[in-house]
Amino acid sequence: MSMVWPCPLTAGAYASMGRAVQVPRPECPSCSSPVVFWSGYWRHVRWQRRERKIFIPRVRCRGCRVTHALLPAFVLARRLDAAESAGAVIGQVAGGACGVRPAAAAAGVPHTTARGWVRRFAARAGELAVSFSALAVELGGEVVRPLPDPLRSAVAAIGAGFAAP
Repeated sequence: MSMVWPCPLTAGAYASMGRAVQVPRPECPSCSSPVVFWSGYWRHVRWQRRERKIFIPRVRCRGCRVTHALLPAFVLARRLDAAESAGAVIGQVAGGACGVRPAAAAAGVPHTTARGWVRRFAARAGELAVSFSALAVELGGEVVRPLPDPLRSAVAAIGAGFAAP
């Protein structure tokens, strides 16, 4: 099982520390027992057009004897790329700044990888909107539904008009 911890280091600083990186000793997410250092492994991560090797420590729960990998927050779980790259691509494509291929080229990742990120984000957009809305309300904010984009509404209406017999 993987656990993400809020790493204050950049990917470059983290990679340069190697096995000497200091990570917190969280409680087990399954049973809340204390954990102890168990082992670790090296993982390749693409970050800013380069591939770096980082050390991922593993901890073991004393209570339930389950091991957990402690992933720094800048790494996507089960992915080769840093979260920064995925966020940049998704932001450009979702914001309408460009398509997937130019965004992937700017981030230095394969377009097929970027396309997968955008598709996964689009499939989960509703769920993410609900989660962020709940978080905003919990933090005392107010959730406001944005007004529809008149340009997109007009394009949709025109497209629907051409599709109707």
